[in-house]
Amino acid sequence: MAHMLVDLSEADLLAKLKNFEDHFVERKVVKDDKDWKKTAVAFANSAPVGLPAVLYIGARDNGDIETPQKNLDEAQKKFNVMMEKVYPRIPYVTKIVNDGRLQALAIIIPGSDLRPHFINSSFGIRRPGLRSR
Repeated sequence: MAHMLVDLSEADLLAKLKNFEDHFVERKVVKDDKDWKKTAVAFANSAPVGLPAVLYIGARDNGDIETPQKNLDEAQKKFNVMMEKVYPRIPYVTKIVNDGRLQALAIIIPGSDLRPHFINSSFGIRRPGLRSR
């Protein structure tokens, strides 16, 4: 399934960023990080299996890339840490999308055949080798 994710070209991702007709596209500015994980889990749980949904970080609701530019490397690291708490794990691919000189982070999340996914792994589900914090 992961190979399907990588097949979205930069042109495809830029078109999805600008398109308002797609129910599997969400745009968040970098400071709006409280909903990143919730959006990723919702996409994995609701998109048709294998169909890529895209969460854009560093983009406004209207499809414009956020200015001034934010540190997308830091945003990606923060997202990766958040996703470690999702159970079962959700596969995703991150790509930088360029629109002229501006950049946003595209997180491509397929509909998952491992659904349902949960925001936290602490719903009484214990994963081997992990300690509670």
